[in-house]
Amino acid sequence: MMTLILSGLGVGALYATVGILLTIPLVRSGIVNFAIPFYVILGNYLTASLTSAHWAVSLIFVALAGLGFLIGSAQELLTVRPARGDHDTTLVTTIGMGVALEGFILACWGPDPRSVAFFGGNGTLTVFGGRIQALDVCLIGIAAILAIGLHVAVNHTRWGFVGRAAMTDQVAAMLRGINIPRLRTVAFGAAAALAVALGPISGPAMGVALDPALQLVVYSVAAVSIGGVGSFAGTAVGGFALGLVEAFSARYLSVQWATILVFAILCTVLVIKPRGLFGARHLRSV
Repeated sequence: MMTLILSGLGVGALYATVGILLTIPLVRSGIVNFAIPFYVILGNYLTASLTSAHWAVSLIFVALAGLGFLIGSAQELLTVRPARGDHDTTLVTTIGMGVALEGFILACWGPDPRSVAFFGGNGTLTVFGGRIQALDVCLIGIAAILAIGLHVAVNHTRWGFVGRAAMTDQVAAMLRGINIPRLRTVAFGAAAALAVALGPISGPAMGVALDPALQLVVYSVAAVSIGGVGSFAGTAVGGFALGLVEAFSARYLSVQWATILVFAILCTVLVIKPRGLFGARHLRSV
């Protein structure tokens, strides 16, 4: 039983991490960058190619992070900023960026899946009587560090205060000297950098292929919605919960039931708490 739980947490950690990366531009600009899961897929393919070229792991991380930041920043400058805050337009452009990345991957690497080994090896650990792979431990650690670190940063640092001010009233924030466009550009670039740099870890976990892209989009968005829109800690909880649901449904029901149960949980949570379990409630003056 404990092995099953640990396995589910490892799977859920990937959903939690991608959901957290979706939340970074969301809390700075109010925009969900639906291209983030495709940045992760791009990082997987680039990792496979660079590993085949015998690049050092540390150099791969640095190169992928730098490339991701450049592409993410360019995405904001060229496809989001011209929309001037129109959320319907940015919804289309961020999804369009994801489709463009998918097309780029197909053009460069073709439809055939590839594989990449985890740099930490295939060893397993015993935790509370259950067995867990080193890769899953790494994924869980990344999700936890990102969730805790960003939660603290948003609530207890100037970076977080500035972001909240920009989200509450952009005009007042700009009058106080806050550079809203730069905040948005950096947020898009940072989220994309982390997503692409995740390749050496997400590649071995999910495989180097385009097939998991849609599932990653659906489950990461579900993690954000269930955990709470704008809540890093809540998103992590939502992602881990989805991983457990997937693991237990695959063990005791069938793989096909996982998606059904996820959407049932999502609908139930949104009916009871429309902003998710840990989402902040907006107050409106009338």
